[in-house]
Amino acid sequence: MKTWQPTKETAEDVISAFGSPSYLYNIDIMTESYNDIRKRLANEYEIFYSLKANPNISITKAFHEKGLGAEVSSRTELETALLAGIPSQKIIFVGPGKKISELERAIDLNLLAIVAESLEELEYISQLSEDKNLITRVMLRINPSFEASGSALAMGGKPRQFGIDEETVILELDRIKSLRGISVIGLHIYVGTRFLDHRDIIRNTENILKTAYEIQKIFGYSFQIIDIGGGWGVPYFENETELDVISLISELNQISNGYLKENFKGKIIIELGRYLTASHGVLLTTVNYIKNSRGVKFAITDGGTNIQLGAVGLGGFVKRNFPMKNLTNDTKLTEEYYITGPLCTPTDTVAKNIAIPASKQGDVIATLLSGAYGPTASPIYFLGHGYPAEVIIKKNLIHLVRERDNHEDLLRKQKII
Repeated sequence: MKTWQPTKETAEDVISAFGSPSYLYNIDIMTESYNDIRKRLANEYEIFYSLKANPNISITKAFHEKGLGAEVSSRTELETALLAGIPSQKIIFVGPGKKISELERAIDLNLLAIVAESLEELEYISQLSEDKNLITRVMLRINPSFEASGSALAMGGKPRQFGIDEETVILELDRIKSLRGISVIGLHIYVGTRFLDHRDIIRNTENILKTAYEIQKIFGYSFQIIDIGGGWGVPYFENETELDVISLISELNQISNGYLKENFKGKIIIELGRYLTASHGVLLTTVNYIKNSRGVKFAITDGGTNIQLGAVGLGGFVKRNFPMKNLTNDTKLTEEYYITGPLCTPTDTVAKNIAIPASKQGDVIATLLSGAYGPTASPIYFLGHGYPAEVIIKKNLIHLVRERDNHEDLLRKQKII
């Protein structure tokens, strides 16, 4: 998938109109990329948008307009999906620590399914539903006995807060079946994320479906939904290769024509978030200072790890550089910089020894591949800088879709005693 970057003129227009730092997302290209996947993928697979990757309501609405359902992980994500127009019957609610109030809201909405991650959660859902004289559709999230192949972050196969251990489901089958307020309509088996080799995804999918089939047999009826997760990866760093999506889809289609048709009658959900958004968004920051310190040249910008922690990784210094561009200076003369943000910590370094065109105060630096896990996955309130502006390109027009925080916004909820 081609990495998008704005032109110099577009970047300057965004900064001029909406200030810096700003996130800029190209919804036109996001939805075009989805269309290409959808037209190649067999009908047995249904794609749900995973809001955790980028919960901006305008992006969520754009994918809804393309027919995607939503996978949500909190009350706010749930309400975002609803406000974006996604019907409750196309929403699944996942997460290991749902509050009772969240479960009650999900039950009242009659979602497609609540994905239960523990036996205790199942019992809560059942009792809350019985109290309302309802039967709630649930999917069991399974922590499988096999470990994911090729995952940058494994989500199963070991002791995890996610899902019910595969062996526990078998042992506790009678307990599960005794719950009168729920109807188990399927399984959710998500084993890892950021896969860059399509063969790993296929291998994991085959293992997921075999596990699902064995559990389906002990339940004694055909499940309506099997959610195989997603985890399609994006190559952020120089030594990483792009996921071969053409081969991936071809082999998924082969599975649908064989194993799926033989053993399942329902739909297979694929959750995509990062893959649909990451390559088509950038973070625009402005250089405030250029300084030298003991032989190292620093470009100090107005946005760093406080709004794009993903460029560094949680809990550490930058080890590999995200792709970055100086959009406002096209000189062929390059220099190496440490690019930092405005925070009072040495960990606020988003690139080390990165070669970009010689930069000066006022230049706009773009961090590419920033359409997923940006501000919502970052410590945006550290030092009171707050949320950046978010801007989209839709039908080739620029729109502000989230105003930036100012000091009044951040102080409004505090109380002096």
